[in-house]
This record gives sequence, C-alpha cells and structure tokens, in this order.
Amino acid sequence: MLAALSAFLLLLAPDTSTYRVTLVDGKQTTTTLTLPPGGEGTVRVEAEGTHAFWRPVAASGATASVTGTLTRWEALQVKGGWRLQRPVGGALSLTAPLLSFHDMRLFIGKRYEELKARPRRFLQLGYAAERPGLDQVELTPAGTEKVTLGGKTLTVRRLRFSAKLWLSGKTQRGTIAVGPSGELLRADPPFVSTPLRAASLLTKMPSGALVMAYAQPAYTLRAEPLAEGGYRIKTLVDGQALLGAVTTDAAGHPVRIENDWPGKPFVGIVEGEGLSWTLDAPSVTRTIVPEDGDLVLFPPQLFATAAWEKALAAVGEKRTALLLLMHDGVPEELELERLDDPRAGFHRYRLTGATIKADLISDGTQLQLLRFADGAKIVGPTGDSLLTVPPLAWP
Repeated sequence: MLAALSAFLLLLAPDTSTYRVTLVDGKQTTTTLTLPPGGEGTVRVEAEGTHAFWRPVAASGATASVTGTLTRWEALQVKGGWRLQRPVGGALSLTAPLLSFHDMRLFIGKRYEELKARPRRFLQLGYAAERPGLDQVELTPAGTEKVTLGGKTLTVRRLRFSAKLWLSGKTQRGTIAVGPSGELLRADPPFVSTPLRAASLLTKMPSGALVMAYAQPAYTLRAEPLAEGGYRIKTLVDGQALLGAVTTDAAGHPVRIENDWPGKPFVGIVEGEGLSWTLDAPSVTRTIVPEDGDLVLFPPQLFATAAWEKALAAVGEKRTALLLLMHDGVPEELELERLDDPRAGFHRYRLTGATIKADLISDGTQLQLLRFADGAKIVGPTGDSLLTVPPLAWP
C-alpha cells in the first residue's frame, strides 16, 4: 500500500530538469524546466531572473509570457492568431496562497482548510494609486459565533485575523465569520475595505453557478463554471455586472484577476509562485497571424517538445513554424525538419531560420541537446551522452 501511494504521489509531483547552457562567448549558466504533473498544464522555464511560461489551454489568461529584468512580454490568443504585448506593470512574489476580492469571499474557508501549518498564512491583494501590493494575513481559530440569515440563526466558525498592511506597514487585528461552505459571512476593516455582512449562504444553482449575496454592502457574487474547470467570478449590483472579475482554477485558486480601480484597467496573472500584473493599457502590441498549417512555438516549447513533435511523426517531414521568442515581439520563421534518429529512444530535428540555425535532439518529450550554428549549446539531463553525435554542417 505504501509503495502504491508513493507511486501515486510521484505522478502528482511536477517534473523538474536542469540544463547546462553554454553561450557563444563561453559563459556558462543553468536553466530549469518544470513540466506539469501528468504532462498537462503550465510549462515553466527559469534562468537567471527570467521566467517563461506556456499553457496548452489558456482561457484564464496569456498563452505564454516571458518576464525578465529587461523585458516583459505576454501572448494572448485572438481570432486567427496571437497578440503579443508588452504591458506596463511588474511582478509580486507569492510566498503564501493568494486571496483576492472575489475568491476570498467564496472560498476563504477552503483556503484555510488546505493549509496545515500554523498559524495559517495568506497574502491578500490590495491596490494603491499606482501599484498593487500584498497584505500579510494570519488566521487562527477563535471559536464560534451566531449569525442570523433568512430568519434562521446559525452557529458558524469564527477566525481571528492579523493583517500586516503593505501600504502602511502597520499590523491590525480582528475576527471574521465563515459559513458552512467556506464562504465569508462577516468581516470588518482592515480585512475588507468596508464592513461586510452576508444576506445569504453560498448557494449552488442547477447550472453549477455559485451565488453569494451580501446585505452590507448590497451586492451579489456569481461564479460561473468554465468548460475547462474553475470559475469566472463577477460582482453584480441590481443584476448588472460591475467591471472586474476573477478567474479561478477548479479548486477556487485565483489565476487571473481583473479590476478597474483606481480608474485604470488592472490585470494580474498567477504563474507558479509569482503574480505578474499590469495597471494600464499595453504600451506595445503586435498581432501575429500564422499561415494555415504553420506551427506556433513559444520559448518553453524548445524545452518541452512533446506538443509539436507530433506534427513531425516521420523522418523527412518538414513544417514551417513561427517561434515567438517574445524578447522584442518579432517572430522568427523556422523550417523544422525531422532527421534520422541519432540512436534508439531519441529524435533529431534541424531548425533553420534567418537568425537561428540549430540541431535539436529530444527524447520525444523534452529537449536533451540543442546545438546552435554559432557554437552555443544547451545540454539536458542525458545530453552529455549525445555530444558524441556529429553536429550538423551549416553553410
């Protein structure tokens, strides 16, 4: 039983590999590839302050993004192609689970139960005139209290909070009340901006939507289920949706946060242990519309190769690809050609473009060796054993 459980847990754990990178000038560094559990989800590549992400399904946000010290681009899928944009914004490190306006009111009890360490720590997203920040919140048990809703009196859980406010640095304390489904029933500043009192318990509608009504202030939260899992939560006043929404995963964790306070469109995207954000319209945009049949590749897919290798199943096959490097928003057009396998269990490809010429060897799932015509190379977990394969000759 223990062996079976261990094997199951390994399937749930992300698969992380380290690559050795040698630049043209001989400088060496490392890059880390993290593949999602089961092979489905977000692929992450990180190297010396640069973080790149790619998602096979991206209804909740950008298909891909690259964030570094000198550049930040993201790609959003649009009709017929992708919009590359370099927004004005920044990034916040997430050292604890994130709570935002919408998901906190519906799922705070679930977030509390997920954490086993005590005290249970969270980060709460807040805004100032020019940028967002993270309040540090600790929750501890504080017994029960009675709440009257719809003429019925319920005994519900009370939690004590300690909130260190990012804007002032001050720590303030109080209590909140949590309903039977984990919904927030009562709270006071500074945990919320104005006193909060529920008008109902969290209700699941026949459509699968979750609805939560508040009497003070008077508004309703409605979480519509998404086809790929998760919810899109909006605030309604008198039946009319306000600006702003939060998209969550299936467990209710926020993955995309939209708001329009203070008078500027705010978008925050949760990627790994960071929140990348914009607080204004993108400063640079470029729309890429590929030709029919062209592959579109993002930087992490040079490492996580399984998705595009399916399009070159036979030796000798060729495909045109657009590589969206996202350091300047300009795509690199490549010809991909499947070559003879260098040895059993490995695949080989020739990548030919105007500025990129490379010899790529994979194990069918991820990169093992990438050698560029200029002498730079990336060596994966089993790449050293492939260095004896003669390199391609380039004109």
